[in-house]
Amino acid sequence: MEGLKSERFILPSPNTLERTGIAGRAQARKAAAAEIVGGLGAAVLTKIDDLVVNNASFGMTPLAWLRNFEEAPTATNINGLLERMRYVRDIGIDPSVAKAIPEFRFTQLVREGGVAPAFLLSDYSINRRRATLTAAAIDLEAKLADASIQMFDRIIGGMFTRARRGRERRYQDSIQSVGQLMRLFGATINALDGAVQQGGDPLQFIDDMVGWHRLVAAKPQVDALADLAGEDALVKATERYATLRRFSPAFLDTFVFKAAGSRSQLIKAIDVLREANQRKARDLPEGVPIPFANKQWKRLITEGGRVDHRRYETAIAAMLRDGLRAGDVWVEGTRNFQRFDAYLLHTRVAAKVAEQLPFETDASTYLADRARNLDWRLRRFAKQLKGGKLDGVSVERDRLKLEQLPSAQAF
Repeated sequence: MEGLKSERFILPSPNTLERTGIAGRAQARKAAAAEIVGGLGAAVLTKIDDLVVNNASFGMTPLAWLRNFEEAPTATNINGLLERMRYVRDIGIDPSVAKAIPEFRFTQLVREGGVAPAFLLSDYSINRRRATLTAAAIDLEAKLADASIQMFDRIIGGMFTRARRGRERRYQDSIQSVGQLMRLFGATINALDGAVQQGGDPLQFIDDMVGWHRLVAAKPQVDALADLAGEDALVKATERYATLRRFSPAFLDTFVFKAAGSRSQLIKAIDVLREANQRKARDLPEGVPIPFANKQWKRLITEGGRVDHRRYETAIAAMLRDGLRAGDVWVEGTRNFQRFDAYLLHTRVAAKVAEQLPFETDASTYLADRARNLDWRLRRFAKQLKGGKLDGVSVERDRLKLEQLPSAQAF
């Protein structure tokens, strides 16, 4: 309307303006769809068209199957997620096609493709359907990747949580035995002390006052408690190694993990496991990376002079989980597990945002201002203190004295 006015055109009726806007929007939608479809090959377009065709293998359309996945953290469900990821990747869509159109327009396609059922998409014009399905597939790949990593996190976390809880339960069950053993130990010390004081045979004193047979009978209990005290969660978690192996090879093959700094050794360890899985080798090669800060884990994994494959793989899975959680390890193509600086504003955008902040953004200027403010407040405090104008605060014999605050009354 402003453009028409500037060109001295008489404004048409509101109905005409509305229909003009709708027509312009339709042309924009068609142009965006054409841009996306134009960047795809014939083989890719064929696979995209198949997404809304019923497939006997799935008992539904591939699109419905891709959307319908379980969220409970089990080995079967994570394998289902990984299988869906492989299906989406096999379509061969390059995510960069999204950059061919404005971001808001692509977001609209994603939103539409995420909720529209297959039968409704089938009624779209061919370009609109293909563009919408392309956006939906790109979005689904990111969603499936995030869901797979989150489920991996929950499964590995559950393995170690159950191990720790099992140890705590066994320790609680042994409290009575600990009390009995402590009393037996105390009686043994008293017997030895009596032998020293009276100059008798220590063994005879122990046998008379405690009973040698009681000490020998208590040895298995003592050994069991000592093992329980020194037990690491890694040992018990490795007992569920069979569960880990049901999805670990596929999980490591599906994603490309990246890291920097100290976590680079973890990536090398993951590569070693991938190679071992491909060779179907039971034993790991010599000189594998040992990226564990926990000295107890290093000892447990290399017990017996060689690397224990089961404990090594379980420990690497735990470290990978921690790295993904901390952001030290990232996976491209995900939303929740990207490189940390991917979540930061671009320097140009950050500069514009900084200009609108209600405080000084130059560090030296900001610190100088805060220093002046602090100096003024300290001088004011000193003046009020010297004049006795502060309630509950005084100086006595060059020492600052504060009156005790009254206790809060409970209501």
